[in-house]
Amino acid sequence: MINYLNLLTYKFKKKSAYESYISHRKKPINYKTEDNYLFNNEFKKEIKKSYFFNFKNLYVFNGLLYINKRRPIFLKYSRMKNLRLKDRLKFFLDKNFNPKKKEMEKEIVFGSWILDEKSNRYFHWFTDSLMRATLVKDKLDLYPLIVFRDLVEIDYILESLNLLNLNYIVLERNNLTKVKNLKITSHVSESGNYNHEAINLVRRELTKEVTTENPHKRLWISRRNSQYRRIKNEEEIIPILKKFNFEIVTPEDQSLKESISLFNSASVLGGLHGAGLTNMVFMQNGSSVIEIRRDQDKHNNCYFTLASELNIDYHYINAISESNDYFLSDCVLDPELLLNLLSEYFD
Repeated sequence: MINYLNLLTYKFKKKSAYESYISHRKKPINYKTEDNYLFNNEFKKEIKKSYFFNFKNLYVFNGLLYINKRRPIFLKYSRMKNLRLKDRLKFFLDKNFNPKKKEMEKEIVFGSWILDEKSNRYFHWFTDSLMRATLVKDKLDLYPLIVFRDLVEIDYILESLNLLNLNYIVLERNNLTKVKNLKITSHVSESGNYNHEAINLVRRELTKEVTTENPHKRLWISRRNSQYRRIKNEEEIIPILKKFNFEIVTPEDQSLKESISLFNSASVLGGLHGAGLTNMVFMQNGSSVIEIRRDQDKHNNCYFTLASELNIDYHYINAISESNDYFLSDCVLDPELLLNLLSEYFD
């Protein structure tokens, strides 16, 4: 009965963290009016208010929150975005997400919730989950972050938790755990958008030990080790990059601490749309980013908006995608376009 009373009253107990505001994004440095269709929905965006609230006696199982071990609740806080009705039904019907027959294996008294189904990905961990952690940063001594075992087995997640001195508790994802007092954080913004204060707080805390006085390196992120979303003719553009003193890097080969130091020392970062560009979070105000976009892709503007919130100059080049699947498709970059941009802005 107490759970249901909480369910009726929790909305009145939300505690505001960041107030809503309108984010005005600065245009790309090399903006062309004919490319307005790529950006016109992103130049001005409402960043909604974020908050957290307390809830008693919830169960955690398989990345979801449950009430009375029967049905998932608060899906908007455990999924990256609000789900359509048919997707919500999946969680009610799918036996993989049904804990009612499982024995409770653990009980904890206090915890904080910042996770969704994409928290294991580099971009989403730094720009979604860690932003949510800022909402309860002064509560974590008593209410540690709940993190699943498979997440802390990812090097950059474990390193970031320790670098930020965030108190956390490790749970097994598929073990049913009761949390007697849980602080649930809202999303700080829609994914691909950022609360200015939150993302810059994450940036300051991660780079406070390594700030480079005169960032000067030019770095180009290669996706040659990836199985998808590559520049097919990368070998053609490498001589151009080297002509302009770019160092070709593969961040996945480095520790997080090494990446922070490397990218903090960079004045220019370039590469194809992908998680590697998330490393601009470690760069300094006034530095520059070059994103290779896929022609006609007007949906993936997360790095354009991130650069704006971090006060980083954003440049772009449109490449030809091999398909309309912008998550997986490789592309071909016209070397002449790259040469022209570098000659104009970075010679």
